[in-house]
Amino acid sequence: MHQEICHICHKKSDNFEVHSYCKDESNLEALYIWFDYSNSLKKILVNFKYNHRKVLIETLGELLYINFIANSEFDLEDTAITYIPMHPIRKHFIKGYNQAEILANYLWEKLNLPVKEICKKKKYTRPQAGLDRKKRLKNLDNSFACIDDNLESIEKLIIVDDITTTGTTLEKLAICIKEKYPNIQVYGVVLARH
Repeated sequence: MHQEICHICHKKSDNFEVHSYCKDESNLEALYIWFDYSNSLKKILVNFKYNHRKVLIETLGELLYINFIANSEFDLEDTAITYIPMHPIRKHFIKGYNQAEILANYLWEKLNLPVKEICKKKKYTRPQAGLDRKKRLKNLDNSFACIDDNLESIEKLIIVDDITTTGTTLEKLAICIKEKYPNIQVYGVVLARH
């Protein structure tokens, strides 16, 4: 299990919440991180993400779901799920699928919450892996756009991804969502932190 921390300052935080003194640096209410990026989890995630072993969704989805239910104090009322969008070229021609979308759909089935495609990736960017925080931020500048979707009845939104390193992608997506829907509370849920 990953230690409960604030993903901004990396200090202990109950239920992975962003500390009040870190709120100016985050658009997320909390970032739930279930595991450290161990060698065994890395092997499974690499096979899922890059070797097209979508059969592993059962294992990874259950890990995401069980830990979310067991380790978060999350009230699911008026909540929807979304995911980190992938540029159409990468999704349809390079990879063939979006692993975050598959995980979000798995979580949706288990929690009986709607999955909404709220944003799209409008700019093709380099993969974030291997970039430092400054380059990650620049790489993702103006890369997301909100798709018109009626979210008036939604109070909380969970963004699902498989792995995070600095939280940059989740934060950039949260900024995009909050620009259009400032009253929605945005949370991140990931399997592991690298």
